[in-house]
Amino acid sequence: MLFSLLVIFIITISLFYCIKSIQRNLIYKIEINETNNIYESWKSKMDVSLISQLPELKNGCEVTSLAMLLKYKNINIDKLTLASYMKKDKTNIYFDDTGDIKLWGNPEYGFVGDVTGKNNMGYAINPKPLSELIQIYYSKGALDLTGCSLDKLESILASDRPIVVWVTSKFRENIEWVNWNDINGNKINATFSTHAVTLTGFDENYIYYNDPLTNEKDKKITKKKFFNIWIMMGRKALTIN
Repeated sequence: MLFSLLVIFIITISLFYCIKSIQRNLIYKIEINETNNIYESWKSKMDVSLISQLPELKNGCEVTSLAMLLKYKNINIDKLTLASYMKKDKTNIYFDDTGDIKLWGNPEYGFVGDVTGKNNMGYAINPKPLSELIQIYYSKGALDLTGCSLDKLESILASDRPIVVWVTSKFRENIEWVNWNDINGNKINATFSTHAVTLTGFDENYIYYNDPLTNEKDKKITKKKFFNIWIMMGRKALTIN
C-alpha cells in the first residue's frame, strides 16, 4: 500500500513539473512572437531610386532629394526641370570690407545663389518655398513637417512616404556658422555645411536615407545622431500629403 502511494506521488510530481515546463515554453514562444511583431511594427524601408545632384546641380541637394521623393510616387520629373521651376531669391551677394557676406538672399523666399555652382556661390532653399514644386506636380499637395517629432517622421515613413530633411553634409556635428542680412533687414544664420537628404526608412536603431551628394543609397545613421543634427539644423522636413 505504501509503495503504491509512493508511486502515485512520484507520478504526480513528474506530471506537475512536465506541465510547468510546457507552460514556460509556450510563454517563451508567445513572447518571442510578440517581440518580433512589435519589431516589425517599428521597421519600415522603401526602395527609393537614388538620384545624384552631380554634376549639374552642385548646390541642388534639396531639389534632387525632392526628385527622389516624387519619383517614388511615380512622378517622373527630372531634377533639372524641378530646378528650373524652383522658386529663387535673386538678391545679389555683397561682402563687407573683411570679406564676410553682408547682404544676400533668404532661403525662406527661395533658393539663394546659383544652384548649379557654375557661375556664383550657392546656398539653400527652405521647405516652404520648395513645397511649391510639390503643389505643381502632386494633386494632394505638400506636407511641411518642420518642427515635428522623430516619432512623427517615423509614422510618415511607415505610411510609405519618403521625406526630405535638412541636415549637414556627411552629418558633421562641428560646423561653422555665418550670418548676413536679407534685402528686408532680416538676419540669416547659415552654414555652408547645410545639406538635404531623402529619408527612406527606419528600424529600431537606425534611420535610412539616400544622399544625393555622396550618391549612397539606404545609408544608415543612428537615431540619436540623426536627431541631434536634425534639431541643430532647425527640424526642417518636407513630404507629400
